[in-house]
Amino acid sequence: MQMPDHRFWTRLGVLMGVAGGLLLAGWLGVGRQPPPAQRTITPLLMGTTSRLIAVGPADQLDAALQAALAELWRVESAMSTYDPGSELSRLNRAAAGKPVALSPATLEVLAAAGTLHAQSQGAFDATIKPLAELWAEAGRRNEPPRPEELAAARKLVGFENLSLLPGAAVKSDSGVSVSLDGIAKGYGIHRAILAMRQYPLVGGLVDVGGDVECFGRPAADSVWRIGVQHPRSGGQLGVLHLGGAGHDTVAVCTSGDYRRYVTIGGRRLSHILDPRTGWPAEHAAGVTVVGPNAIDADGWATACAVLGPDDGLRLLANQPGLQALWALQDESRSDRASDAGGNNRAPLTIRMSEGFRRYLVVEDNARRLPALW
Repeated sequence: MQMPDHRFWTRLGVLMGVAGGLLLAGWLGVGRQPPPAQRTITPLLMGTTSRLIAVGPADQLDAALQAALAELWRVESAMSTYDPGSELSRLNRAAAGKPVALSPATLEVLAAAGTLHAQSQGAFDATIKPLAELWAEAGRRNEPPRPEELAAARKLVGFENLSLLPGAAVKSDSGVSVSLDGIAKGYGIHRAILAMRQYPLVGGLVDVGGDVECFGRPAADSVWRIGVQHPRSGGQLGVLHLGGAGHDTVAVCTSGDYRRYVTIGGRRLSHILDPRTGWPAEHAAGVTVVGPNAIDADGWATACAVLGPDDGLRLLANQPGLQALWALQDESRSDRASDAGGNNRAPLTIRMSEGFRRYLVVEDNARRLPALW
């Protein structure tokens, strides 16, 4: 009788072991996806730094980022007040009563600005540009506008001076001038996120000058972590945890006097103007708004800086999904001190809507919120 070849059985056992291991590994890996890749680009957009992040299959990231970038460039080229060839610049140069053809995107932003003007009871006004130019000149000559100058500029401010037509807009006075700085950036960010979401991504984020909209999650974390800047120290008031599971987008936008301002007579004055008075808004050093999209968050951050927390909270109660935080500086404090730039160093007081708290986390590297925790 032929004896069995032990080498044969040994080889067969090895092969069966390998096959079993592969089957077991395949069974354990059912439903698993490879870890997502993450790619970031940092172009200069709208006169400021930006950051676009896409998370998902590696072969989809470049296309998603380029689609988002194209949307931002489109908005900037149409709605910039610094580009003399933009649609908005053509509108601002137009004579009274002359319709100016505008793209659907520019008309959409103007319509959103008109809606916000009504909802904010005039605290947001896209026709603010004559007043902005007046205060910029006041900063250069280091003295506030004269009463007659302020009165003349105020006559040109009011959204009722602008009529939106199918495919065009028309001004009631040739001196009416529009600035969409308080809402166009948010619109561009939102359009960029919508472009990203045409791709099979796990998450995405668009950050232009600190205004952010995001969805999903980053590759190495369960949420996006966005710092709320302290408007005086340069540190953080806290960190917002945004995104995570689900498909909803969430945005956070900030307005304040810590990046753009004029200094007159040693006093720091916000670039955010109250259209109802013509004077710089003084209610808050900084306002941060969280909302479902960057259009609303951007526009309401400006409006809430003008309104202050009392009126702001009252009006936001009619805007589902919008939450706000005000960093307030008491101008009456006798212990306040200013630096060489007119920067008030008095302590801040924090006011916020109740819903804002669920996003905010005070982390170890964040400045503790005064009078709150």
